[in-house]
Amino acid sequence: MLDVTRLVENSLPLGSQQRKRILCGSAAALALLIAATYLWSWAMSDRPWSAAKLADMARHGDSSDARQRAAVKLVSGAAEALARLRELAVDCDDPAVRATCLQGIGAQRDFDSIDLLVDALADSSPLVRARAKHALGRLWNREIFFPVDGSDAERSRALAGVRTMWGNLQRWGVVESLRKGELLSYYYDQATGGFYEGPAGDAFSSDHPSSHTGPIQANVYCCGEVGPFEDRFVGFLSVSGAELQRRGQLPPGSDPDEEAIYVALPGSEDWRAIDSREGEAIVETVLRRCPEGKRPVRCFPHR
Repeated sequence: MLDVTRLVENSLPLGSQQRKRILCGSAAALALLIAATYLWSWAMSDRPWSAAKLADMARHGDSSDARQRAAVKLVSGAAEALARLRELAVDCDDPAVRATCLQGIGAQRDFDSIDLLVDALADSSPLVRARAKHALGRLWNREIFFPVDGSDAERSRALAGVRTMWGNLQRWGVVESLRKGELLSYYYDQATGGFYEGPAGDAFSSDHPSSHTGPIQANVYCCGEVGPFEDRFVGFLSVSGAELQRRGQLPPGSDPDEEAIYVALPGSEDWRAIDSREGEAIVETVLRRCPEGKRPVRCFPHR
Protein backbone atom coordinates (compact mmCIF):
# COMPACT_ATOMS: atom_id res chain seq x y z
CA MET A 1 0.00 0.00 0.00
CA LEU A 2 1.30 3.49 -0.83
CA ASP A 3 2.94 5.16 2.21
CA VAL A 4 1.73 8.73 1.74
CA THR A 5 3.53 10.06 4.85
CA ARG A 6 6.93 8.73 3.76
CA LEU A 7 6.41 10.06 0.26
CA VAL A 8 5.74 13.53 1.60
CA GLU A 9 8.70 13.38 4.03
CA ASN A 10 11.10 12.40 1.27
CA SER A 11 9.94 15.30 -0.88
CA LEU A 12 10.74 17.98 1.75
CA PRO A 13 14.12 19.71 2.07
CA LEU A 14 16.05 19.16 5.31
CA GLY A 15 15.40 21.77 8.00
CA SER A 16 11.79 22.57 7.06
CA GLN A 17 10.25 20.71 10.02
CA GLN A 18 7.25 23.00 10.46
CA ARG A 19 6.27 22.66 6.83
CA LYS A 20 6.86 18.93 7.05
CA ARG A 21 4.47 18.59 9.99
CA ILE A 22 1.76 20.54 8.19
CA LEU A 23 2.00 18.53 5.01
CA CYS A 24 2.26 15.22 6.86
CA GLY A 25 -0.95 16.09 8.70
CA SER A 26 -2.63 16.86 5.40
CA ALA A 27 -1.39 13.59 3.94
CA ALA A 28 -2.78 11.65 6.90
CA ALA A 29 -6.15 13.34 6.49
CA LEU A 30 -6.12 12.49 2.78
CA ALA A 31 -5.33 8.85 3.57
CA LEU A 32 -8.24 8.70 6.01
CA LEU A 33 -10.55 10.19 3.38
CA ILE A 34 -9.44 7.62 0.80
CA ALA A 35 -9.98 4.80 3.29
CA ALA A 36 -13.45 6.08 4.20
CA THR A 37 -14.38 6.34 0.52
CA TYR A 38 -13.19 2.78 -0.08
CA LEU A 39 -15.20 1.46 2.87
CA TRP A 40 -18.34 3.29 1.71
CA SER A 41 -17.94 1.91 -1.82
CA TRP A 42 -17.56 -1.60 -0.43
CA ALA A 43 -20.67 -1.18 1.72
CA MET A 44 -22.72 -0.12 -1.32
CA SER A 45 -21.36 -2.83 -3.64
CA ASP A 46 -22.97 -6.12 -4.63
CA ARG A 47 -22.15 -7.85 -1.38
CA PRO A 48 -25.00 -10.03 -0.08
CA TRP A 49 -27.82 -8.21 1.69
CA SER A 50 -30.50 -9.85 3.78
CA ALA A 51 -33.96 -10.12 2.23
CA ALA A 52 -35.28 -7.77 4.93
CA LYS A 53 -32.64 -5.12 4.15
CA LEU A 54 -33.26 -5.31 0.40
CA ALA A 55 -37.01 -5.06 0.94
CA ASP A 56 -36.50 -1.95 3.05
CA MET A 57 -34.26 -0.42 0.37
CA ALA A 58 -36.83 -1.27 -2.33
CA ARG A 59 -39.55 0.42 -0.32
CA HIS A 60 -37.68 3.48 1.02
CA GLY A 61 -34.78 4.07 -1.40
CA ASP A 62 -33.86 7.66 -2.25
CA SER A 63 -34.78 7.30 -5.93
CA SER A 64 -36.85 5.07 -8.19
CA ASP A 65 -33.63 3.73 -9.70
CA ALA A 66 -32.24 2.80 -6.29
CA ARG A 67 -35.52 1.18 -5.26
CA GLN A 68 -35.69 -0.89 -8.44
CA ARG A 69 -32.04 -2.00 -8.11
CA ALA A 70 -32.86 -3.31 -4.65
CA ALA A 71 -35.93 -5.11 -5.97
CA VAL A 72 -33.88 -6.74 -8.74
CA LYS A 73 -31.38 -8.00 -6.14
CA LEU A 74 -34.27 -9.31 -4.09
CA VAL A 75 -35.68 -11.16 -7.11
CA SER A 76 -32.33 -12.83 -7.74
CA GLY A 77 -32.15 -13.98 -4.12
CA ALA A 78 -33.01 -17.31 -2.61
CA ALA A 79 -36.45 -18.71 -1.89
CA GLU A 80 -36.62 -16.96 1.50
CA ALA A 81 -37.04 -13.67 -0.41
CA LEU A 82 -40.47 -14.77 -1.68
CA ALA A 83 -42.31 -13.46 1.37
CA ARG A 84 -40.72 -10.03 0.85
CA LEU A 85 -41.56 -10.10 -2.87
CA ARG A 86 -45.20 -10.77 -2.07
CA GLU A 87 -45.34 -7.91 0.42
CA LEU A 88 -43.74 -5.41 -1.96
CA ALA A 89 -45.88 -6.54 -4.90
CA VAL A 90 -48.97 -5.59 -2.89
CA ASP A 91 -48.13 -2.46 -0.94
CA CYS A 92 -45.02 -0.77 -2.37
CA ASP A 93 -45.82 2.73 -3.66
CA ASP A 94 -43.40 2.44 -6.61
CA PRO A 95 -45.08 0.65 -9.56
CA ALA A 96 -41.68 -0.29 -11.05
CA VAL A 97 -40.85 -2.15 -7.83
CA ARG A 98 -44.27 -3.86 -7.79
CA ALA A 99 -43.75 -4.95 -11.40
CA THR A 100 -40.26 -6.30 -10.70
CA CYS A 101 -41.53 -8.30 -7.73
CA LEU A 102 -44.33 -9.84 -9.79
CA GLN A 103 -41.78 -10.84 -12.40
CA GLY A 104 -39.75 -12.53 -9.67
CA ILE A 105 -42.81 -14.37 -8.36
CA GLY A 106 -43.48 -15.73 -11.84
CA ALA A 107 -39.83 -16.70 -12.37
CA GLN A 108 -39.87 -18.70 -9.13
CA ARG A 109 -43.18 -20.36 -10.12
CA ASP A 110 -44.76 -19.45 -6.82
CA PHE A 111 -48.22 -21.02 -7.03
CA ASP A 112 -49.07 -19.75 -3.56
CA SER A 113 -49.11 -16.24 -5.08
CA ILE A 114 -51.64 -16.85 -7.86
CA ASP A 115 -54.42 -14.98 -6.04
CA LEU A 116 -52.00 -12.07 -5.64
CA LEU A 117 -51.14 -12.16 -9.37
CA VAL A 118 -54.81 -12.23 -10.36
CA ASP A 119 -55.52 -9.24 -8.12
CA ALA A 120 -52.53 -7.41 -9.66
CA LEU A 121 -54.36 -7.41 -13.02
CA ALA A 122 -56.50 -4.65 -11.46
CA ASP A 123 -53.44 -2.51 -10.61
CA SER A 124 -53.50 1.13 -11.70
CA SER A 125 -50.16 0.72 -13.53
CA PRO A 126 -50.10 -0.83 -17.05
CA LEU A 127 -46.57 -2.07 -16.34
CA VAL A 128 -47.73 -3.93 -13.25
CA ARG A 129 -50.71 -5.39 -15.11
CA ALA A 130 -48.44 -6.58 -17.93
CA ARG A 131 -46.02 -8.30 -15.51
CA ALA A 132 -48.92 -9.96 -13.67
CA LYS A 133 -50.34 -11.27 -16.96
CA HIS A 134 -46.94 -12.63 -18.01
CA ALA A 135 -46.40 -14.31 -14.62
CA LEU A 136 -49.83 -15.96 -14.71
CA GLY A 137 -49.23 -17.20 -18.25
CA ARG A 138 -45.94 -18.70 -17.12
CA LEU A 139 -47.53 -20.47 -14.15
CA TRP A 140 -50.59 -21.69 -16.06
CA ASN A 141 -48.69 -22.59 -19.24
CA ARG A 142 -51.30 -20.90 -21.43
CA GLU A 143 -52.33 -17.62 -22.99
CA ILE A 144 -54.03 -15.22 -20.59
CA PHE A 145 -56.71 -13.22 -22.36
CA PHE A 146 -56.37 -9.85 -20.67
CA PRO A 147 -56.14 -6.45 -22.46
CA VAL A 148 -53.42 -4.73 -20.41
CA ASP A 149 -54.09 -1.36 -22.07
CA GLY A 150 -57.83 -1.82 -22.57
CA SER A 151 -60.56 0.37 -21.17
CA ASP A 152 -61.74 0.00 -17.59
CA ALA A 153 -64.79 -1.94 -18.80
CA GLU A 154 -62.70 -4.26 -21.01
CA ARG A 155 -60.23 -4.98 -18.24
CA SER A 156 -63.00 -5.57 -15.71
CA ARG A 157 -64.73 -8.06 -17.99
CA ALA A 158 -61.48 -9.90 -18.77
CA LEU A 159 -60.50 -9.98 -15.09
CA ALA A 160 -63.79 -11.66 -14.24
CA GLY A 161 -62.93 -14.31 -16.84
CA VAL A 162 -59.46 -14.86 -15.36
CA ARG A 163 -60.94 -15.26 -11.88
CA THR A 164 -63.41 -17.81 -13.24
CA MET A 165 -60.60 -19.72 -14.95
CA TRP A 166 -58.58 -19.84 -11.72
CA GLY A 167 -61.61 -21.10 -9.82
CA ASN A 168 -62.17 -23.81 -12.43
CA LEU A 169 -58.54 -24.92 -12.38
CA GLN A 170 -58.78 -25.40 -8.63
CA ARG A 171 -62.18 -27.10 -8.82
CA TRP A 172 -61.01 -29.53 -11.51
CA GLY A 173 -57.95 -30.53 -9.50
CA VAL A 174 -55.33 -29.65 -12.12
CA VAL A 175 -53.25 -27.33 -9.95
CA GLU A 176 -50.82 -30.11 -9.06
CA SER A 177 -50.26 -30.77 -12.76
CA LEU A 178 -49.60 -27.07 -13.20
CA ARG A 179 -47.00 -27.16 -10.43
CA LYS A 180 -45.24 -30.02 -12.19
CA GLY A 181 -45.45 -28.31 -15.58
CA GLU A 182 -47.43 -31.27 -16.92
CA LEU A 183 -50.61 -29.49 -17.99
CA LEU A 184 -51.89 -30.26 -21.46
CA SER A 185 -53.93 -28.09 -23.80
CA TYR A 186 -56.42 -28.82 -26.55
CA TYR A 187 -55.42 -28.02 -30.13
CA TYR A 188 -57.43 -27.94 -33.34
CA ASP A 189 -56.83 -30.40 -36.16
CA GLN A 190 -57.66 -28.54 -39.37
CA ALA A 191 -57.69 -31.75 -41.39
CA THR A 192 -60.46 -33.45 -39.42
CA GLY A 193 -62.15 -30.57 -37.63
CA GLY A 194 -61.56 -32.35 -34.34
CA PHE A 195 -59.31 -31.53 -31.43
CA TYR A 196 -56.47 -33.34 -29.71
CA GLU A 197 -54.32 -33.07 -26.60
CA GLY A 198 -50.83 -31.63 -26.71
CA PRO A 199 -48.33 -30.12 -24.32
CA ALA A 200 -49.28 -26.62 -23.23
CA GLY A 201 -47.22 -23.99 -25.02
CA ASP A 202 -45.43 -24.30 -28.34
CA ALA A 203 -43.73 -27.67 -27.79
CA PHE A 204 -44.82 -29.94 -30.66
CA SER A 205 -43.34 -33.16 -31.94
CA SER A 206 -43.58 -34.39 -35.50
CA ASP A 207 -46.64 -36.57 -34.81
CA HIS A 208 -48.86 -33.61 -33.94
CA PRO A 209 -51.23 -32.61 -36.77
CA SER A 210 -50.20 -28.95 -36.69
CA SER A 211 -46.45 -29.44 -36.28
CA HIS A 212 -45.68 -28.07 -39.74
CA THR A 213 -47.10 -24.66 -38.89
CA GLY A 214 -47.70 -24.14 -35.20
CA PRO A 215 -50.41 -24.50 -32.63
CA ILE A 216 -53.99 -23.37 -33.00
CA GLN A 217 -55.54 -23.59 -29.58
CA ALA A 218 -58.99 -25.15 -29.37
CA ASN A 219 -61.09 -23.59 -26.63
CA VAL A 220 -63.15 -26.59 -25.59
CA TYR A 221 -66.39 -26.49 -23.61
CA CYS A 222 -69.17 -28.73 -22.35
CA CYS A 223 -72.65 -27.85 -21.16
CA GLY A 224 -73.60 -27.50 -17.51
CA GLU A 225 -70.60 -29.23 -15.95
CA VAL A 226 -67.35 -30.89 -16.94
CA GLY A 227 -68.32 -34.11 -18.66
CA PRO A 228 -66.77 -36.98 -20.62
CA PHE A 229 -64.63 -36.35 -23.69
CA GLU A 230 -67.42 -37.17 -26.16
CA ASP A 231 -69.63 -34.41 -24.69
CA ARG A 232 -67.05 -31.70 -25.29
CA PHE A 233 -67.07 -29.32 -28.24
CA VAL A 234 -64.79 -26.65 -29.71
CA GLY A 235 -66.30 -23.28 -28.98
CA PHE A 236 -63.76 -21.17 -30.85
CA LEU A 237 -60.12 -21.18 -31.91
CA SER A 238 -57.37 -18.84 -30.76
CA VAL A 239 -53.87 -18.12 -32.00
CA SER A 240 -51.19 -15.44 -31.63
CA GLY A 241 -50.70 -12.68 -34.17
CA ALA A 242 -47.16 -13.92 -34.82
CA GLU A 243 -48.44 -17.40 -35.72
CA LEU A 244 -51.04 -15.95 -38.07
CA GLN A 245 -48.31 -13.96 -39.77
CA ARG A 246 -46.26 -17.15 -40.26
CA ARG A 247 -49.34 -18.77 -41.82
CA GLY A 248 -49.98 -15.78 -44.08
CA GLN A 249 -53.45 -15.38 -42.57
CA LEU A 250 -52.98 -12.17 -40.60
CA PRO A 251 -55.76 -9.69 -41.49
CA PRO A 252 -54.41 -6.56 -43.26
CA GLY A 253 -53.35 -3.85 -40.82
CA SER A 254 -53.43 -6.24 -37.86
CA ASP A 255 -50.86 -6.58 -35.09
CA PRO A 256 -48.37 -9.50 -35.53
CA ASP A 257 -47.13 -9.20 -31.96
CA GLU A 258 -47.01 -12.33 -29.78
CA GLU A 259 -49.30 -10.62 -27.25
CA ALA A 260 -52.05 -10.06 -29.84
CA ILE A 261 -54.64 -12.86 -29.73
CA TYR A 262 -56.96 -13.67 -32.64
CA VAL A 263 -60.05 -15.89 -32.61
CA ALA A 264 -62.12 -17.68 -35.24
CA LEU A 265 -64.93 -20.22 -35.39
CA PRO A 266 -63.97 -23.87 -36.03
CA GLY A 267 -63.38 -24.48 -39.73
CA SER A 268 -63.11 -20.74 -40.48
CA GLU A 269 -60.07 -18.67 -41.41
CA ASP A 270 -61.83 -15.39 -40.68
CA TRP A 271 -59.57 -14.39 -37.78
CA ARG A 272 -60.53 -11.41 -35.63
CA ALA A 273 -58.74 -9.71 -32.74
CA ILE A 274 -60.21 -11.06 -29.52
CA ASP A 275 -60.73 -7.55 -28.11
CA SER A 276 -62.57 -6.31 -31.22
CA ARG A 277 -66.36 -6.26 -31.55
CA GLU A 278 -66.20 -9.10 -34.09
CA GLY A 279 -63.89 -11.11 -31.83
CA GLU A 280 -66.20 -10.71 -28.86
CA ALA A 281 -69.12 -11.88 -31.03
CA ILE A 282 -67.17 -15.05 -31.93
CA VAL A 283 -66.47 -15.81 -28.28
CA GLU A 284 -70.09 -15.20 -27.34
CA THR A 285 -71.30 -17.86 -29.80
CA VAL A 286 -70.27 -20.37 -27.11
CA LEU A 287 -73.12 -19.08 -24.92
CA ARG A 288 -75.67 -20.19 -27.53
CA ARG A 289 -74.37 -23.75 -27.94
CA CYS A 290 -75.90 -25.26 -24.82
CA PRO A 291 -79.60 -26.25 -24.72
CA GLU A 292 -82.10 -25.47 -21.96
CA GLY A 293 -80.15 -22.49 -20.70
CA LYS A 294 -77.25 -24.60 -19.49
CA ARG A 295 -74.05 -22.69 -18.87
CA PRO A 296 -71.04 -23.63 -21.04
CA VAL A 297 -68.04 -24.63 -18.94
CA ARG A 298 -64.43 -24.49 -20.18
CA CYS A 299 -62.78 -27.92 -20.29
CA PHE A 300 -59.11 -28.84 -20.06
CA PRO A 301 -57.33 -32.14 -20.69
CA HIS A 302 -56.42 -34.35 -17.75
CA ARG A 303 -53.66 -36.88 -17.57
